[in-house]
Amino acid sequence: MTKDKKEIKKDKKICKVAKLEHENAELKDKLLRAMSETENLRKRSQKEISDMATYSVSKFAKEMLLVSDNLKRAIASIPTKAIEEDEALNNLFKGVNATQSQLIKILQNFNIKQIKCEGIFDPNLHEVMIEQENEAESGTILTVLEDGFTIGDRLLRPARVIVSK
Repeated sequence: MTKDKKEIKKDKKICKVAKLEHENAELKDKLLRAMSETENLRKRSQKEISDMATYSVSKFAKEMLLVSDNLKRAIASIPTKAIEEDEALNNLFKGVNATQSQLIKILQNFNIKQIKCEGIFDPNLHEVMIEQENEAESGTILTVLEDGFTIGDRLLRPARVIVSK
């Protein structure tokens, strides 16, 4: 009988060890999952902070593009001959042109870049305002009515263009 008691005690110890090993494995799994979730949260938070820093000026930038457009229109509205003949008008032209150039440089400092509008229409970057009959291949950009801009890797405003039919 003493042998049986020893074996029972031994079996009980083996069961306790197995139970503890099982609990240990479960706790390790939970710990690894928690660590993984924490790391994913950290990465997501860093991405959100980075995006916020990059794109937080989007609304303000869109409004400033209207100012840039108006400066560009003012520059285009002054006849070349008038600029050459009138020194005051020439100085005004130079000042408005310098202001517009400086505004574009400031926008570039905030990763806001003008879209190149050459070649074929790209629906991701351009908005067709008018289609014209032309000798060029269908979908070729003929004229840019309003410059488009990106901020970071996102579209801030599409370029408004005239394309060939």
